[in-house]
Order: sequence, then C-alpha cells, then structure tokens
Amino acid sequence: MGNLTICKHCDEGFEFIEGNPKDAPKQDLEGRPILPTKCQHYAKNRFVCPNERCKKEQCKNCGAIPYHLNYLCEEFKFRK
Repeated sequence: MGNLTICKHCDEGFEFIEGNPKDAPKQDLEGRPILPTKCQHYAKNRFVCPNERCKKEQCKNCGAIPYHLNYLCEEFKFRK
C-alpha cells in the first residue's frame, strides 16, 4: 500500500486516496463559506473509515473524530 492510514477508532488499516479540493463542501454546518486552504486540507486529510462496523469520519493528520470541517488542525486544537 502506498499511503497506509490507520483509523484512530478501530485500528483498521487501508490505503488513503487524496480527494479533490473542488469536491469539499462549500460551507460548514453554520453556513460559513469554506476557504480554499481549508478545502485543500479537507481533500488531503479527511476520511471515513472503510470498516463497516466503524465508519468514523476523521482527520488523517491530527486524528480528530469527527473531522474538523472549516478548521485547520492547529485552529481546531485551540478551539477545544
């Protein structure tokens, strides 16, 4: 596997395939627009575990569950 990723919740290993920033949501749950840098982060780091018993959405970079939509990892860390 080229880009092995491990689910932080269930330890399932799988190959992560980077998405396209153009496919990222255009706004967050509060209706705020998502900036291009955050769309890039979404495409490079957001995944849903492929394990049928898990399916947790998370960040490949910092391990946040669920993925921190519209925040970079550092911003999310200070938001908590």
